[in-house]
Amino acid sequence: MTDPTPANYVVRQSRRAKRVSLKVTAKGVLEVVIPEGFDRSLIPGILREKRGWIERAIRRMEKRKAAAEDQPFLPRRIALQAIGEVWDVTYRRTRSSRVTLTQRTPRQLALSGDVDHLAMCRAALRRWLARKARQHLVVWLRTMSKEEGLPFGKTTVRGQKTRWASCSARGTISINYKLLFVPSPLVRYVLIHELCHTRHMNHSPRFWALLKEKEPGYEELRRGMRAAWRHVPRWLQD
Repeated sequence: MTDPTPANYVVRQSRRAKRVSLKVTAKGVLEVVIPEGFDRSLIPGILREKRGWIERAIRRMEKRKAAAEDQPFLPRRIALQAIGEVWDVTYRRTRSSRVTLTQRTPRQLALSGDVDHLAMCRAALRRWLARKARQHLVVWLRTMSKEEGLPFGKTTVRGQKTRWASCSARGTISINYKLLFVPSPLVRYVLIHELCHTRHMNHSPRFWALLKEKEPGYEELRRGMRAAWRHVPRWLQD
């Protein structure tokens, strides 16, 4: 691998960032996150210093992508680790030009219609995941909010590509339905993290102190979240 150049990495400025951080996205893109006002001329030197880490991170991502190629483009089974549910998925072609998803018991999803239309099938499954997130993750968030004494405003459920969750200045917490695929201890960490942002809209020492009070083992959980995207199936990562 040659030294990174502006042609093969992207820079993202974050008002929450206190230092420069690097990450390789699921698509193999090196992302450099910098604080506001950071001198961008220093980035090439940082990348040269971190070259070994970058090479290892890219190799790991390439291996994950290669392994994912063996997975079916549409799932036959959906394992929702966050809530301990596994659903079987069946597909039946009919004359309908649409795709209809029916939830059956015990834990079976049936898609019917133009099931050869991959985009429509995936859209139907995404809508189902969003409903599951509202039924489980939003309720979980509300319960934690009451238990920890950290009230928030509204909630929204989305399918973000790079964020697990976020909290706005008005206290609206947005939850990524892809968290359904993540182990429950990590999901709890994400939810309590965002609830703490209702008090401190930054990553200041006071924020981390509050998070430690609410989740004493947060540091290990935070490290676990760095690899959490590997739990999200390939058909949801495009």
